[in-house]
Amino acid sequence: MLTNSIAKDGSFLFWATMKVDKPGVQVAIFLGAIKMMMPNFLRYPVIGIPIALTAAISTLSVPILGMQGTPASGGFGLIGAVSPLAAYNAGFHNVLVLVIVWVVVPFAVGYLMKKVFVDWTKICKPEYFISPAH
Repeated sequence: MLTNSIAKDGSFLFWATMKVDKPGVQVAIFLGAIKMMMPNFLRYPVIGIPIALTAAISTLSVPILGMQGTPASGGFGLIGAVSPLAAYNAGFHNVLVLVIVWVVVPFAVGYLMKKVFVDWTKICKPEYFISPAH
């Protein structure tokens, strides 16, 4: 089965850093540099909850739509377009659905998780997402 969890994690972090970091942080996260948030995760492990939920919920669209890839593409998501290209090469040629699965769904779920965990329940504080490079 093809997973796309790295893109999902990045989609939550994209929204969570929106108001507390410089715009370059969101660009870096979108392009795959989510590792730069590792010190924040180690300092505030609670941020792992919305990250994991974002990945789990968003990734459900992949098996529901019967997409397949390769074991080597599993977990890469949108980063470098590895997973979408693997799904395309495996025979799933509906580009609109690929965009929905790898861009629209993760960013919508990431936004919802940001609202739930940061804005509404305040389980995660905005300062948990300030980049160490800030």
